[in-house]
Amino acid sequence: MFNACDDNEEISSTPNISFVDLTFGRGNIAEGGADSLVLTINFKDKEGDLGKDFIAGERYMHIYYVDANNQLHSTPLIIDGFGQLDTKQIKGKILTKSMRDKPGMPTLPTDVSCSYTYIDCTITDIDVIDQEYTSFEDEGDIVRIADEIYYNREHLYNLEVKILEKQGDKFIEAFYRDDRCNAFSNTFPRIPNTTHHEWISAGGPFRVKRTSKTTGSIAYAMYSIGHTYVLRDKEFKLQIYVKDRAKNRSNTLETPVFTLQELEK
Repeated sequence: MFNACDDNEEISSTPNISFVDLTFGRGNIAEGGADSLVLTINFKDKEGDLGKDFIAGERYMHIYYVDANNQLHSTPLIIDGFGQLDTKQIKGKILTKSMRDKPGMPTLPTDVSCSYTYIDCTITDIDVIDQEYTSFEDEGDIVRIADEIYYNREHLYNLEVKILEKQGDKFIEAFYRDDRCNAFSNTFPRIPNTTHHEWISAGGPFRVKRTSKTTGSIAYAMYSIGHTYVLRDKEFKLQIYVKDRAKNRSNTLETPVFTLQELEK
């Protein structure tokens, strides 16, 4: 139950986040352990509707396909119990990079900000049956994409994180070779409605607590074997925003400037 005093009409439906803490833990790379940057933020939101409702199989991105009239559509990416793409909602062919050069192909909308490739990213675990590609690997009855497919980033993450390293008098996004597809943006699950002032695990790299209907905290552990290599003794900061379930985007928060040595536990 929430107290009546939590219903503050002055609190916005647009989330507001503030910085709490950032720590660094060095992993034992020789034993397969990854380094970790753990970010903690506070949030304030009128409805308190933060966190994704997870649906079995959904990969939280909308991919694009082209119908028989070369019209562009997008649909949620769903993986079935066998690890294959559920194609029931795709009434045409998935749009790939190699298809875009063909006459009559539609133009991608501006909300496409990234693409997955067969070699580089996690799209490798998606199998597509009965679709022809200019570049593919034939694995019996399954054609595996060896191409780029495109997704609408707006439907993918509710927590966007960039690590910005200082180069000269500017900050630019740090390049993590093994994590370059989605960097450290992620999707955190629904934060429970009941007030709990102690941290609880929210699955994966997230811990959360809700201090009232409208306020709470999120802790996010960003694991990578690349933190030490990429950031080394450089100065860097994080840039973060979140989105609630109504797709309201919070303020963009920038942390203070740190070095790994300053943050190491």
